[in-house]
Amino acid sequence: MDQISPSHSKTPAWVFMIFLLILFVFRLVCGLTSEFWFEDELQIYLIGLKFYSSGHWPFFGPDIVYTASQVPGALQGLLTGIPLFLWAIPESPAIMVNILTFGALAFLGWYIGKLLPAIPRWFVWLWVLTCPWTVYYSTTVLNPSYALVGGIFFFVAFMESIPSLAGRLINRNMSMFLMGFSLFWTIQFHMSWTLMIPYLGYSFYISVRTFRSPGKDFLFFCSGALVPLATLLPTYFQYGFIAGTGDAGANIQVNWQNVQQVITLISRYLSFASYELPRFLGPNTPARLELVKQYWPLAPFFVFLLVTGLLQPVVLFAYLFVPSGIPTPVRKLTGITMAIIWISFFFSVKGPSSHTFYITFPLAMIYSMYAWKELFRYGWFRKTMAAMIISGFLVSGAIMHEHYFSRSLYKNRALVQKAISEKNYHLLGERRSWDRNN
Repeated sequence: MDQISPSHSKTPAWVFMIFLLILFVFRLVCGLTSEFWFEDELQIYLIGLKFYSSGHWPFFGPDIVYTASQVPGALQGLLTGIPLFLWAIPESPAIMVNILTFGALAFLGWYIGKLLPAIPRWFVWLWVLTCPWTVYYSTTVLNPSYALVGGIFFFVAFMESIPSLAGRLINRNMSMFLMGFSLFWTIQFHMSWTLMIPYLGYSFYISVRTFRSPGKDFLFFCSGALVPLATLLPTYFQYGFIAGTGDAGANIQVNWQNVQQVITLISRYLSFASYELPRFLGPNTPARLELVKQYWPLAPFFVFLLVTGLLQPVVLFAYLFVPSGIPTPVRKLTGITMAIIWISFFFSVKGPSSHTFYITFPLAMIYSMYAWKELFRYGWFRKTMAAMIISGFLVSGAIMHEHYFSRSLYKNRALVQKAISEKNYHLLGERRSWDRNN
């Protein structure tokens, strides 16, 4: 067994900045070559394009198709449409979302690096920024990408607000500020914001129990909420509290069928921090096999990542129970998080698809890093993780090349540019019939 210790040698700042720039470009290219024409992606793009074309304030955001409802608030329309005002090219919204998600993930990478300095710095940054659930999903103009930004800041702030979990890297005032900001940010992108409520409640409970001035905590929480509230409150002022919800409450329905989904939910949650490859290769097995066949020289790398991605959730689950150096509060937090997600789906019209609780990604990633820290003591594990990162870049190149021609913006970029130039979103597509942004 090889012992490792944190390195105290510092990488020159300019080298690190170039490293980050390369990763940003890689992620941006991945986002630009990802799915664009599928209904969900196209509809999110149309919200911003409609705002750009008409100039009308976007009171409502993403559609919730199961109940023909909409998420209240203007952030989705603003963050998709304002980039077009700044630079009227089809790529502008993708550049914006990549700046946002890259910044949030860089914050998460910084936090993990400080929290667990024994893990090699190269692995922390590369894995956080290029694992499948961040490089294939958070780089696209899709509402969970924006929600992830709120999820990262919220859950890091939550951990720092709990003494048994805190790395003492963010003071409590800033933690409460970030939770206020993140909650009302996420409310405007995805219904999964409801998952934040138990954590917020526990944080305030700790404040009261330990006499840490709950009034001061509430003041900082409200201060953080002010900015996103500025884009949410106009919806309620315009439509009233009931209509202003966009009928999003209709998605809260008792659904006992989801009780039996516990194993599926656990595997999907832990897969956030694993190399879950099949989901991003294609919609079904024949499509995935066809892609591998098309890029057959990379077949060994596909297989290696497939096996790695299947084993990682098993190892992470086992570490919840086996004796290890993972702090008990971290293991408890992981178990409680999975239980909260599971219970929440008892009252959801939809089943536990991974994207519906994507905001909890940072908690899964932080827990996984505690587990990998235990294994990084072994040379074979360090080599395996390095091979996984390298294989990931190669496979990502194949996926991006295939998507560029078959499903990306560049399949018909001219049409998108024409819709932008003529400020006529109808050329690109029609908003769903229940769109409330008249």
